[in-house]
Amino acid sequence: MNVGGNTPIWDSISHSGSSSLKISISGTTNAISGYPQSDLIDAQPLTTYTASVWGKTQNTGGSNTPAARVVELDANKNWIRQINILPVFGRGTNDWAQRTLEFRTSENTKYLYVYANIWNGYGNFWMDDVTVSLKTPATTPTPYPPSPTPSPTPAPVEKNLVLNPGLEIGATTPSNWTFVNIGGNTPISDSISHSGSRSLKISISGTTNAISGYPQSDLIDAQPLTTYTASVWGKTQNTGGSNTPAARVVELDANKNWIRQNNILPVFGRGTNDWAQRTAEFQTAANTRYLYVYANIWNGYGNFWMDDIVLKLKDRPAPTVTPAPTVTPAPTATPAPTATPAPTVTPVPTATPAPIVGSTIAYLGDARPSKFGTAGITELTKDFNQVVPQSPTGKVDAIFMIGDMDKIPQTQQAYYASNVNNIPIFYVVGNHEIATSGDVAAIKAMTLKLPVNKGPTGTEKTTYSVDVGGIHVVNMNEYWDGKTNDAYGNGYVPDALYNWMSTDLSGTTKYKIVLGHEPLYPKKRHVGDSLDANTANRDKLQNLFVSKDVKVFVGAHTHYATVNTVGGVYHVDAGISGQKTVDGEDSYASIFYTHTTENSLVLTWKHENPTWSTPKVVTYTIGGATPTTSVTPAPTATPAPIPIFKLSDEFTNGNWQTNWVIDSPAGNLVPAAYAENGKTDLILFTVPKGSQAGKDGTNKIMTKGGDKFGYGTYEARFKFADTNFQNSNTGIYVGMGLWNFDGPTQQEVMMGFYYNPGAHDYIEVLTTKNRPRGSTDTSNIYHSKIVDPNVVVKDFSGVFRTIKIVYEPGKVSGYLDGNLILTKTDLIPTEPMTFVIGGRVTGGTLSSDLKVVWDFVKIT
Repeated sequence: MNVGGNTPIWDSISHSGSSSLKISISGTTNAISGYPQSDLIDAQPLTTYTASVWGKTQNTGGSNTPAARVVELDANKNWIRQINILPVFGRGTNDWAQRTLEFRTSENTKYLYVYANIWNGYGNFWMDDVTVSLKTPATTPTPYPPSPTPSPTPAPVEKNLVLNPGLEIGATTPSNWTFVNIGGNTPISDSISHSGSRSLKISISGTTNAISGYPQSDLIDAQPLTTYTASVWGKTQNTGGSNTPAARVVELDANKNWIRQNNILPVFGRGTNDWAQRTAEFQTAANTRYLYVYANIWNGYGNFWMDDIVLKLKDRPAPTVTPAPTVTPAPTATPAPTATPAPTVTPVPTATPAPIVGSTIAYLGDARPSKFGTAGITELTKDFNQVVPQSPTGKVDAIFMIGDMDKIPQTQQAYYASNVNNIPIFYVVGNHEIATSGDVAAIKAMTLKLPVNKGPTGTEKTTYSVDVGGIHVVNMNEYWDGKTNDAYGNGYVPDALYNWMSTDLSGTTKYKIVLGHEPLYPKKRHVGDSLDANTANRDKLQNLFVSKDVKVFVGAHTHYATVNTVGGVYHVDAGISGQKTVDGEDSYASIFYTHTTENSLVLTWKHENPTWSTPKVVTYTIGGATPTTSVTPAPTATPAPIPIFKLSDEFTNGNWQTNWVIDSPAGNLVPAAYAENGKTDLILFTVPKGSQAGKDGTNKIMTKGGDKFGYGTYEARFKFADTNFQNSNTGIYVGMGLWNFDGPTQQEVMMGFYYNPGAHDYIEVLTTKNRPRGSTDTSNIYHSKIVDPNVVVKDFSGVFRTIKIVYEPGKVSGYLDGNLILTKTDLIPTEPMTFVIGGRVTGGTLSSDLKVVWDFVKIT
């Protein structure tokens, strides 16, 4: 398997025979290797197997060293868990050594496979002589003749069911454990330990009651009505508050719903205490199917370390061999023993149980990691690492990527590098997948391994439905042509796709969610060229959603996260993730979730605010009860900024005040006061018919003194007053900016709209720093033309467009219609500037008067 361009090879260095497998990462920088994977092996549930592998290392190092593992899959080939063949192979150069493992499969295990890799490390690793076999029980020869008194059979030694109990394996998060964030508080891995070199640390600073995040073990298969023992070692420092740290074992049913939790008592004490062990013995409930261990501080504070966690079946006593009875005299009656009073048990405060929840799904929008190099992968990995901590239920059962994840191998690299790489991941086809060689094929290959209900012939590997607990999800490939091409790219729902979805949605009573890359009702971008390009086709699809009781449609494509309801259907735009936050649309990554409760479907939107440690949370309760929406943190009304300057204040009786000057070389700029809908502080600029490009220059109004307009926020709105304006053969520029007209160097920040005859409109952004006046040197000019036709649409309908420039020491930011499109820190003017608004004819001759209404305010 290739990961990020790294692939294992056959090699002649071997433990036996003439060949082995070699994994290699050059250099001394942490990286993730590709991996060899065996064919699937048929397996039996609840059966003990042994696995072994021989390995050899050369110059290995980094955060982790090479390891081999066995993976368990269910009958549908869904991942259940993986078991490390321990210990991992060491650092440096080591000769051939064998690693072995004994493990018991889970109740629903049907297949096994073996693989090995280097995960966040480097060096060379060879693997050879790999075995997986049923454990053969030792047999004792039957004595002859049989002994009349057989020897007692020793009690079996029960193994620890917690994977990675000493927390030694893994990088920042121990393998087989999840760190769950609560209110910005997350556990960490720490070097203070009871044994080995690592432990888990939970910390709440100060002396105010709070609730910590918590470490949670992987799920452990369990038997009902069975006795288990659990123990942990803990250490405290300055703990106090209403409750002190505690560790617990949680029981879940077959659907992974909470049943109850068992405290490992006594809880750890107040103050500072050295390592001490706590133990518990408990019998599981009649419907218990899974267990997990966690620890936290609930309404307390201080530091708590946890290490050496054990959970196992209670040791069964050795059977006693009863000798043949002998006749004995009747015993002398003895008095009945005096009953010892039961000790008084002081109740221990317990954590509030988690709410009963069903399945949870996470959705991420456009990331496009290939656009950003290494940062595209690392930033997406960070967002993947937030999928479980941000989950409203503390868990995630499936992840759906809503398109534009090109290139898919790079998204997969981020996924495998994250802490959610054991959660099934599904891909929606986006416009960039169909435009990227190999991406659609990669999605098809992954679909083959997923337990899905295939779509219609021609798109059966890119359209399908799948049940995730109580949620039925339809993944719709909007780029299928309805015949044989599932990378057609027309963003249209053909009849064959519509009919298949209608049948599929009719066949389930679960909550229904449909996914597709392009939205039905886009906002801000791609308006008119998404599924709304053909409104009749769009409306037909929406009517299908309503008639089949689809609760949610999740799309992406616009790069702006939104939630809207149409006809009772929640239409979600998943926004962006990864490094896409720097591209000028949403400045934050979003993760959407859906989960089921006993009587409703819940949609949750979480996004950075400004980071994941303080996320904004919007929750929509759908179905069952009256739909509700809640926002965390609660939005507060922000008073409108008080402008310190208005353009109209400087225009009186048709004349500009002394701080302003009209710059119109041909004298053909005519300003006038303008009133509209009761608003009287607008200015109308008229450039008359007949004005020509290259002759009449730039018509603008500007401040005389740059000292009046230094650092601050400038916002200007403009619109065309004459909606019948004709410019079929004339180019026009309308914009605003900050210039310096004095001094030896030229400095400027300009933003504006170009309206081009016979071509795309575009936005121009230009900054210049310290350029000698009259110089032709362009090395210190940043000039960008944004030609996306969906950002700027030729519009003479009289709708205001907004330009905003934030000018501050060391930084300039530019916004168009409220969207950030420019942040510059390297070409920043170093002095107060003259403010300019205006426009010019860029091509041809005006065939009618150009009338532009301006509204300008310096906000701060």
